[in-house]
Amino acid sequence: MMKPQKKLVIWTSFLLILGLGGAIQYERMKLPEALSIHSEGQPLIGQGPIELVLFEDFLCSNCRIFSESVFPQIVNHFVLSGKSRLVLIPIAFSENSKPLANAAIAVYRTSPSRMLAFLLALFQSKATTKNEILEIAFEVGGIDEKYLAKALDSHLYDSELEGNLNLGRQLMGDQFGTPSLFINGMLTSTASFDAIVHRIHQIEMKK
Repeated sequence: MMKPQKKLVIWTSFLLILGLGGAIQYERMKLPEALSIHSEGQPLIGQGPIELVLFEDFLCSNCRIFSESVFPQIVNHFVLSGKSRLVLIPIAFSENSKPLANAAIAVYRTSPSRMLAFLLALFQSKATTKNEILEIAFEVGGIDEKYLAKALDSHLYDSELEGNLNLGRQLMGDQFGTPSLFINGMLTSTASFDAIVHRIHQIEMKK
């Protein structure tokens, strides 16, 4: 027969392990602080209840990797399914990034229904020049190419891009970089699609 003292040790150990497991699970499910992001007027794709706000510089190498591997999965699993809406905030850290960022805004302002198709084609093509951007617009179809060319020539949305930079710096300070993703105001890792799935699962579990 097991001695009472030994039973007590076993039960104490069991409860400690159970408590530790619960604490770990709590930490995994605990949500970070949600920030208020003023995204009115920014390119919007979808109408789902969960809001994804993406800061992206189309020329940055990390954004290229994200756009080719993670972005399509976000669109297919969450945006097109109606779970989420995606707000895109174009960023231009350099002059070379401005044509692509201007193009994204111009397409959204004149042909919002073609925005997603344009972005996906843009990511796949690795276009950088005006002619390459216009060629993509032609291939996608349904885009006002004359307006797009005018926006590129005149740097039409440069002031908005400066505002986007300021917004990113206000939200993230010295940690501001791209791609940066906020889900319902909570900064979320863009390193993998699994990290995004986990955050959305956390949000759904809190409802």
